[in-house]
Amino acid sequence: MKDKLLLEALVATAFAASSSLPAQAACSPTPFAAGLAATVTVNGIPRSSGFAGRIVDSNGVGLAACLTGTGVPDGTAANPCTFDPVETGNDFSAALGRGLEAFWFLADNVFATSGPAAIIGRVVTGVESTFLPAAVADGNQFPFQRLRIRMDVNAVGRYTVEHPWGSKTYEVTALEPGSGLSKGEIDDTLDVPFAPGQLVAGVVTPFLKWDPAILPAAPPGYLGDGFTPHAVVGSPCSADFVRVTAVGLDGMTPVAIDPSDVDGDGMTHVFTSRLFTVMGQLAPSAPGSTRLANLSTRMRVGTADDVLIGGFIIGGTQAKTVVVRARGPSLVPFGIANALANPTMQLVSGQSVLAASDDWGSAANAAAIAGSGFAPSNALESAILATLSPGPYTAVVSGVSGTTGVGIVEVFEVDRPEAPLANISTRGQVLTEGDVMIGGFVIQGDAPQTVVVRARGPSLVPFGIANALQDPVLQLFSGATPIAVNDNWLAAANAASIQASGFAPSNANESAILITLPPGAYTAIVTGAGGTTGVGIVEVFSRF
Repeated sequence: MKDKLLLEALVATAFAASSSLPAQAACSPTPFAAGLAATVTVNGIPRSSGFAGRIVDSNGVGLAACLTGTGVPDGTAANPCTFDPVETGNDFSAALGRGLEAFWFLADNVFATSGPAAIIGRVVTGVESTFLPAAVADGNQFPFQRLRIRMDVNAVGRYTVEHPWGSKTYEVTALEPGSGLSKGEIDDTLDVPFAPGQLVAGVVTPFLKWDPAILPAAPPGYLGDGFTPHAVVGSPCSADFVRVTAVGLDGMTPVAIDPSDVDGDGMTHVFTSRLFTVMGQLAPSAPGSTRLANLSTRMRVGTADDVLIGGFIIGGTQAKTVVVRARGPSLVPFGIANALANPTMQLVSGQSVLAASDDWGSAANAAAIAGSGFAPSNALESAILATLSPGPYTAVVSGVSGTTGVGIVEVFEVDRPEAPLANISTRGQVLTEGDVMIGGFVIQGDAPQTVVVRARGPSLVPFGIANALQDPVLQLFSGATPIAVNDNWLAAANAASIQASGFAPSNANESAILITLPPGAYTAIVTGAGGTTGVGIVEVFSRF
């Protein structure tokens, strides 16, 4: 879509209170596209709504106006959107299905510390459709992006705020009376208007979404549930967080904004908040384009035969650019105490090593990795950005110097959505509790997709895996909701269909789930029956 859009001049307005320092610093200013105007019917006469029916970020993620439920999100899948209800008696509002405000995207991080120099802050971002002046009427449409930083502080000084799309430093020379965000020594808003059909500079693109490695997963068809604070991914700056650093007006003396070091970073003048509420409804894509998108597996990474081995296939006939990541340290803030401290990764095709990564920032194309929006948030983590021909590939993840711990391997699309990721398979140790195997995948598109998810163990023995998982059990989740479970695949009600699919396991003790799923994010968890452990494989196939 983007190559069909004209590049328009950027019109920006900014308001900065209590600050005379340089403007917002963006790590990677990237465009997003506003799709064709949506059509509604008013009094039986079709007309354009004047708003984009679909907006697309720099990673190709398309969002529709989020109008599900009552407009007041409560954390349930049936009500994940924020919007003003229809104005009674207003035909145009009724045709739109909403009132003055609605959002394509909304992400909000609210944080607070305690102590004499405590801070209360909020970084809220969004892409919004509203009306100016405040009257819902055809001709008053006003769509825009917003990035807003508000902070109440209790000590004069210089405050640097890092967020997913950049950073800015504010100088506070005097304190306002009272307390709370409404007081706000720092109140900074950047609004960028646009029109349907434009390609505009993105101050909040690519969009954030819930981190699939941290359960629960987002509701199917959404970036998040709109209500629950959750870890996120998607920052083009490798900053999936909000971080405040405070020093005195001399620019050097630390200001103890977090005297108890609540965030555990070892610094009292720095505070990091990692949880966002996220709202965004995936827009329908081109008919027939339903497919697997981003793929990930989390498990304990050992040594020798117990390293993490992730395989994926690029389908189609054209080369495709992907980012393959290996993460460990960034899992620690989310309760994974035994995370792999320093992962290293190789990308392999057949017997050939195509690329290797230890610390992603040392890569020759580190800037391109950062610009993709998929750079890890921790400098010790690994990432490979590569353009690959159709075929099978393997990512091998281990710990530097033989270290072990829980890690995650992930594959993300950068371009060519028409060249599908056909399947993913990951081999490694299946243990218990926090060390079970967790595989994630996303179905993207506008129609249901049939997949086969498998968990194998016994069939690995003939290939030299002596400590294979003897009886794997497979559970499939949508968010926190279990939707299917299987122990021995022949016991499944649709065992004949699994057999006919061509993906039935070769051993009766192995597990398989054949299921048709709507677009969204899903999680497969593999354990051993009776708490047993061993080397297993989780696989997701989509060829229907």
